[in-house]
Amino acid sequence: MWKMPLEKIDPTITEFQIRIRNNLGENIELANFCDGKNQMTRVPQPCLIPMTKVTSLTNLTIGSLIQVQVQAMNKYCAGPLSQPNTLGQVTEGCPIKMRPVTYKPQEITQNKITVHWSTLVGKEAGGFGVKITQFEIRMKE
Repeated sequence: MWKMPLEKIDPTITEFQIRIRNNLGENIELANFCDGKNQMTRVPQPCLIPMTKVTSLTNLTIGSLIQVQVQAMNKYCAGPLSQPNTLGQVTEGCPIKMRPVTYKPQEITQNKITVHWSTLVGKEAGGFGVKITQFEIRMKE
C-alpha cells in the first residue's frame, strides 16, 4: 500500500506515478490500480493491489520482495523515480502440491485408517507469513 506523503506537497505537482518492479527488473506502471491523480486530494487514497494481481503482473516467485517506486509529475514532465524500497512486503500465493499421504498398516482397522502428511511451511505454504487454514481430505474408492 502506498499513501501520499504527509508533508505539504508542492502545488506544482500534478500527480504521482506508482510503479512496481517485475521479475526482469522492469517497472510496470500501476495506473489501473493506483491512480496518482487521486493522491493529490487532501484525503490520502491508499494504493491497494490484491496479492494475486501483484504476482500475475510481476511474475515474482513466492517470497520475493515487492519493490515499488514513485515518481512525481508536474505540467512539464515526470521527475526521477524514487529509489526502490529495500524492505517490505514479499509475495505470497497458493500452497504448492502436497507430498503424498502416508499410513502405517498397524493403524488400519475395519472402521478407520489413520493417515499422516507433512505440514507445509514457508514457500511451500504460499509464503513465510502464510499459514495453512485447512486441509481437504479426499478418498478414492
